[in-house]
Amino acid sequence: MTSLEGKDLEIFCKTAKTIFKKGHLNFDAILRFIGSRNHKQDQKTLEKLYKLGLIVKHRSDTYELSSIGRMLAMDQCEWFKERH
Repeated sequence: MTSLEGKDLEIFCKTAKTIFKKGHLNFDAILRFIGSRNHKQDQKTLEKLYKLGLIVKHRSDTYELSSIGRMLAMDQCEWFKERH
């Protein structure tokens, strides 16, 4: 399994926080809410998160955190650590 480090972990934490606050969203909305500056690279990171199973499809074009994604977010992301 590929590990999340550096920029990928930062994008994951921002994505997890956004999905937690806003609900299920499509990739374009996620990129807009996390303040993406490099749209193509961040889109590839979101696709990587999907392939790793950290985010899953909710309906045809929206995504939400998987149970594994929620656990990883609570373990790795500062925003979630502060909440609990």
